[in-house]
Amino acid sequence: MFRLAANIRIKGMLICINVLIIPVILIAILNNFFIQYVITMAFIIAHELGHIVTALISGARIYSLRILPIGVNVAIDDSGCSRNSKINIYLAGPFINIIFAIIIYILYACHIVSIELTLGVYINIWLAFFNLLPILPLDGGKVAMEALADHSGLFRASKHMHVLSVLLSIIIICLGLLIFMRTLYNISLVLIGIYILLCVKQSKKETALMNIKNFVFRRSRIIRKGIYPAREIVVMMDVKLSEVIKAMDYTNMFHLVNVLDKDLRVIKVMTEQEILDALMLNNIDTTFEKLLIIKEK
Repeated sequence: MFRLAANIRIKGMLICINVLIIPVILIAILNNFFIQYVITMAFIIAHELGHIVTALISGARIYSLRILPIGVNVAIDDSGCSRNSKINIYLAGPFINIIFAIIIYILYACHIVSIELTLGVYINIWLAFFNLLPILPLDGGKVAMEALADHSGLFRASKHMHVLSVLLSIIIICLGLLIFMRTLYNISLVLIGIYILLCVKQSKKETALMNIKNFVFRRSRIIRKGIYPAREIVVMMDVKLSEVIKAMDYTNMFHLVNVLDKDLRVIKVMTEQEILDALMLNNIDTTFEKLLIIKEK
């Protein structure tokens, strides 16, 4: 069976090269678009290198690098990073593009480079602007997700960002169709919009995993800092462990769970760690009433 990608693993990092890049390069050559294609790919690689360098400085792990026909995609595990470090990683790519745009413009203004290379200014401005749109999985969407998660929790923020991403993707597709109807050759925005929709659909499954990762790395951050902000929630005895886990989704908060009886009196205070320990030893559908009975035994 023909595979669309060649995979290489180097020191735990997966490097994936999509073979469709070959026909795309041939098409670019045949249409006298090869130089523009190479320049665009070079600045996309520079964008991703900005993410990679900042991630490594912040202590994040690079676990895959995908070379695609229309760009490069780096997968970064930043679960152990602080909110500010994550935002720095997300903004590093657009920042690099803005720096390149400024440098190329200055070089042109000083008559050091020819007017042909000013294409790099437009490419970098476009890359920076597009990636800063509040759409998942673009950099701007990730920054917006971090900001929303602090105020409304991970699951609610994820829901809002998915809706916004879908709406903006549809707008991009409509604009792409309008451009294609007028030019009859440029369909890139349509393909980008469809790609984003597919990514949004896939990212829905990642939210629960992100929440579990937050629990794991929050413990190490608390031990490292010594002082950490907390958030209290209350639950009734008939609430299931799975339900309270979803409510404990504020990324930069340690959760204290107050278990109430029918008279709304606190009968037990459990920390986030105790909830996770209970989840490891019991079924996710276990209620707090059953959990407390088990503890008494």
